[in-house]
Amino acid sequence: MESCVATRNAGRPLLKWAGGKRQLLPALRLYYPRHYRRYIEPFLGSGAVFFDLYGSGSLAGRRAWLLDDNADLIGCYRMLADRTDDVVAALRALAPGHLL
Repeated sequence: MESCVATRNAGRPLLKWAGGKRQLLPALRLYYPRHYRRYIEPFLGSGAVFFDLYGSGSLAGRRAWLLDDNADLIGCYRMLADRTDDVVAALRALAPGHLL
């Protein structure tokens, strides 16, 4: 997936994902390289590290390749990138059925 679905202020993953690393980000940040030309994420999942780097501006001027073997997951991210307004409208229509 080469399209970017994050906004400049995004710093959190969109999804909860088994094996997600959001809680580990403070420890993982210690190991982020200072200098690199591109970012490759072979197991995107929730994209916790990608969204952390993107939200901090660390990916500015760099190319990112986001990959995952789960076609449904990649389809979700592609829909968000390509048809954001449609996804938001569909989620708004579903929301009343999930209110407590």
